[in-house]
Amino acid sequence: MTVTPAYDYSDPWDFENDTLDYNKKEDGKKKSLTLYAGWVKYFEFNYYYRFEDETNEDWKAYNGNYSFNYLFVNENGTDKDTVYLPKWENGAMQYELKYQQTSGKFSFPKIENSTFKAAYKDKDCTEEIVEKLKHEGTINKENCTAEG
Repeated sequence: MTVTPAYDYSDPWDFENDTLDYNKKEDGKKKSLTLYAGWVKYFEFNYYYRFEDETNEDWKAYNGNYSFNYLFVNENGTDKDTVYLPKWENGAMQYELKYQQTSGKFSFPKIENSTFKAAYKDKDCTEEIVEKLKHEGTINKENCTAEG
């Protein structure tokens, strides 16, 4: 089948501005067109925890994670790709903090009958996170895959 005009589109599709004008018939038959799209899942932060008297082998997956829309965050310059650690304020541990650039709040997970002490990027607790952790992943727009 030959399409006139021929379309060769390799950039991400802009659903608000990109259109195809395809109402032509060839040999009295209506032609069809297939549009392929790449979908990228939201990025996630997964939480694991252990209590102070446990060993590094005792890490448990926290029931839940924090996810965000990479495209929204990068288009709008928000800090929704950041995990904010709990902090002491007015004599209590604050687990919920306001985002800096957007409305809404970020909630760090709580574990009943315990207090947050520290967060680390690695299982062996050698890379401590201080105050916040910004997600470092990107999207490869050529093949719509997440990296990092």
